[in-house]
Amino acid sequence: MPPKEFEGYTVLLADDEEIAREIVANIGEDLGARCITAKDGNELLEKLNGPGSEDIALVLTDINMPGKNGIEACSEFRASAHPKAKKLPFIGISADTNPAIFDNAISAGMNGMTMKPLTRETLYAHFHITLKDKRANEIFCERIQQALAKSLFFSTVSHDIRTPLNAIIGFSQLLKIGFDSQQEHDNAVESINVSSKTLLQLVNDILDLSKLESGKMEICPEPTEASKVLEEIVSAFRFSNHNQDLDVRCKTEKMPLLMLDPQRIRQIAFNLVGNAVKFTKEGFVELRASFKPTQAGRGTFTLTVQDTGCGISEEDQKRLASPFAQVGSSKAKAKGTGLGLAICRQLAKAMGGDLDITSKLGEGATFSIVIPNLATADGADAVPPEQSAPAPVSILTPEEAAGLRLLFADDTNLNHIVLKSLLKKLGICKVTSAMNGAEALAILEREGADAFDMVITDMFMPQMTGEELVSAIRANTHLSTLPVYLFTADVEFKDTYAEKGFSGVLIKPATLGSLQSICADARRSSLKS
Repeated sequence: MPPKEFEGYTVLLADDEEIAREIVANIGEDLGARCITAKDGNELLEKLNGPGSEDIALVLTDINMPGKNGIEACSEFRASAHPKAKKLPFIGISADTNPAIFDNAISAGMNGMTMKPLTRETLYAHFHITLKDKRANEIFCERIQQALAKSLFFSTVSHDIRTPLNAIIGFSQLLKIGFDSQQEHDNAVESINVSSKTLLQLVNDILDLSKLESGKMEICPEPTEASKVLEEIVSAFRFSNHNQDLDVRCKTEKMPLLMLDPQRIRQIAFNLVGNAVKFTKEGFVELRASFKPTQAGRGTFTLTVQDTGCGISEEDQKRLASPFAQVGSSKAKAKGTGLGLAICRQLAKAMGGDLDITSKLGEGATFSIVIPNLATADGADAVPPEQSAPAPVSILTPEEAAGLRLLFADDTNLNHIVLKSLLKKLGICKVTSAMNGAEALAILEREGADAFDMVITDMFMPQMTGEELVSAIRANTHLSTLPVYLFTADVEFKDTYAEKGFSGVLIKPATLGSLQSICADARRSSLKS
């Protein structure tokens, strides 16, 4: 370790214990640095604003000092107009292992923390990071901030998971005991339903962000009547809004059919309007959309959501559309995981645009998605949705449901109970169960192809997976035409099920509607064959 490696650097050390100042100063000077000292936070600030302060390259400050402590001094300096207020590295020193102290120090603007007593090796490490390798220090700071943001995110996710779970578990127990009235029973069932959908939306948000950040989110443009899609979103919020002081409205200009992904535009609008409604107690939330042609067949699409809510500070605006970010530091101020705007920005970028935020604290906010050079759906592809041939309605008649014979393979007993109960409500009672792919294949080979109209199988099971099962079925000349549907929680299979040999995919959690759709599809297929 070179003895004078840090010659030419000036370090400011603040500690209320003289012996501690002397020990650290001696180590620092032994490493080549020039050390100046302060006995408390007030003197630290005086030295930072006094003659020669421009030479200070690092501040080491004790956290617990009489008068103004290290955290308060750092926070005050960061908020000042000093030219180095945002850049000068601060390292906190403490003998207290309480994690809250670390969180408070980082929140105040410190770049890191170290424990007492300081050794030569520890001081060398901090000197090297902050003085010799500026980029390493920037990366270190970024990772600290990301770690803190993720810590808050997971804390919030835990809260957002437990809140609906509380309703689901609580009302489930009460349903088992029984209610005094039918109204109470119905309210409990509805609460469980709403809470389940809330949990599902949270999971979908996390998965969407993961796919967007890894570049795996596929944008599927198709001729889209943007005005109709957006008006449906606003209508849904208007219907569910019980605040008489809030006007939720939509103003869209007349636009041609645009080559947009309707699912993703719907997702962006839902998140932006939902956020605006959440933070606006009175006034209005307005969604606007327009398309300005720039050349033949192309133009700029703009989607704007404006509200008269609490507004957003400039500091919060800079980080708000980053993953895990929320307005303010208190979870009491901002509900939710902070994923919605991050998803909106990533989706906009995936479509060639971006998200812009304009706001002042207390004066509302305006969020705009701008997608330049967007193609219109010209020619034969420009048939409006209402003129297109209607999609076949996937509904089973009572007779079809009663006659449908289904084989279900899944290694989780609870899935058998739930799926059989849902199928029974659809009138489908001829359900045979298998606990893995091998058992399902044995049943099919024993009973024969004519014994079943369809198979629903989980993907990951012991002995034989769903993929191995469908491969074996397709390779068997007597079974090859049997409709086989994948039952999975992995939404990635929505795009790849056909190439694996499946007839369709049923995404967990299954609903009466999704089950009805694939059963009707299978019934039609069996009739054709």
